[in-house]
Amino acid sequence: MLKAWSVNYLLSLGTAWVVGMLFSYILNFSWVFKPEQKIQFKSRFLRFFLASAFSIALNMLVLSYIVEHTDFDPFYVQMVLIPLIVVFNFSTAKYWSLRPLS
Repeated sequence: MLKAWSVNYLLSLGTAWVVGMLFSYILNFSWVFKPEQKIQFKSRFLRFFLASAFSIALNMLVLSYIVEHTDFDPFYVQMVLIPLIVVFNFSTAKYWSLRPLS
């Protein structure tokens, strides 16, 4: 969105986050963590959503700070941030949001 349609970098990131969060929840729940039960949106989705919301807020704050205080292109700044965000998201999914419910 940023490069193709010149949409604001934060709006582009927010839109990608909404689509990615839903896709990630379904894939993480069913493929990566392989729970013994069906996807339960009510019991785990809220925790997954909260972890993802914290992640995107932190991502947006760091991205915005770097872009506003340097002449760096937001696209390339986000490329550098992606590995950090992936590690954070995987960790929160594994140890909190998609962990089997007790």
